[in-house]
Amino acid sequence: MKKFSLILLLLELNLASIYANDSRNFMERALKFSGADSSLIASYLEKVDSITENYLECMNGKKSRIIAEETLLFMYDNCLRTYMSSQTRMDVLLDSRKYNCVSSSLLYMYFMKIAHVPCVEIQTKEHAFCEVFIDDRWIRVETTNPYGFEPGTKKEKKNGYYNVPARNYANPKRIDDNHALSLILRNRIAQTSRKNPLEAFELAVECHELCGGDEESSGVLQAAITNAIGIIDGRGNTDEAISFGRKCHEKYRLGKEARQNYDSAVMRKVMGLNRTMQFDLALEFIEKESDIFTAENVASAKSATIQNKAYWIYDNEGFDSAMSLLNEQKVISQAEFSRIKADICKSESIRYHNESVPFMNKKDYETALKIIEEGLKKIPDSQILLRDKSNLIRQVLQKS
Repeated sequence: MKKFSLILLLLELNLASIYANDSRNFMERALKFSGADSSLIASYLEKVDSITENYLECMNGKKSRIIAEETLLFMYDNCLRTYMSSQTRMDVLLDSRKYNCVSSSLLYMYFMKIAHVPCVEIQTKEHAFCEVFIDDRWIRVETTNPYGFEPGTKKEKKNGYYNVPARNYANPKRIDDNHALSLILRNRIAQTSRKNPLEAFELAVECHELCGGDEESSGVLQAAITNAIGIIDGRGNTDEAISFGRKCHEKYRLGKEARQNYDSAVMRKVMGLNRTMQFDLALEFIEKESDIFTAENVASAKSATIQNKAYWIYDNEGFDSAMSLLNEQKVISQAEFSRIKADICKSESIRYHNESVPFMNKKDYETALKIIEEGLKKIPDSQILLRDKSNLIRQVLQKS
């Protein structure tokens, strides 16, 4: 009856594979995902084989519960020495005996596979540990402590007793072997994301594939894409950031945060083209990016480019050419058209006003009035020029 209930539970958790004797494959994958040099993996496995031979001798003939408990002591005698919070890599563990919750729990899972004791990884937001199924129940194993078998129970040791407190973690989750191994990749992603965002992205792709593209690994991938676009763009490689973002969008679709960074890079490119007066090229580029570039930003970028082009034409070719450009535009809204036109008309009004000022100062009101009236032919509703005209007519009448 106990065996039947265990099988049902394993099927429910989709963890039936833990019965398979895949310990060597599990360790080889752990080394691969750790980033171990491929030419050295065989030597690492030989080292593990030697440790395993010793392990089997120590555990020979013992019952599952004793094996599960004494495996921790064996690990600390032979494999683990110094806790380091960021050290998830299995190759580093084998070289230096440095470990954290992830690397130690994966090592424990390896030994449980050797011993044919059902074992799963438990993931929380900030921690990882194991559970073993013995005597028809799951027993927690805190692998960061040699006495971490069934926390909350008293353990006898040479100098007395030891009790590892049983902590309650929020939202603990049983995960399969692939997701357990993915924790190595996730830690490496966090460590490389700032210095080498493209390497972090490649690791995130590997993690995504390992986990079958589930929601959590998709979030890891999107975060890596977001980070890479932002850092590459921030380093001044805007074209590279845009090219990378487009490739990611075509394969994975950009999430909200990734698209925001992508939009920022595209906008930076547009403003760069504006600064070098390549307005038509900027408009072509905006149109090309409009399948990813959000509609709101497309409109904003086009408006800014048309405005800058109109101002440049006004400064270099004059008012009439600038108005001709605006009247031909179909890509900006009526509200934007009116705003840009009003700005240029105000600048032109000020230009006519300033041109008339020297004549006003010399009390040559007739010449000043001619200049203002010339301006009003172009901008008949200019409040600046209408006010000047009214004042000048009064001066002319007083003078006569």
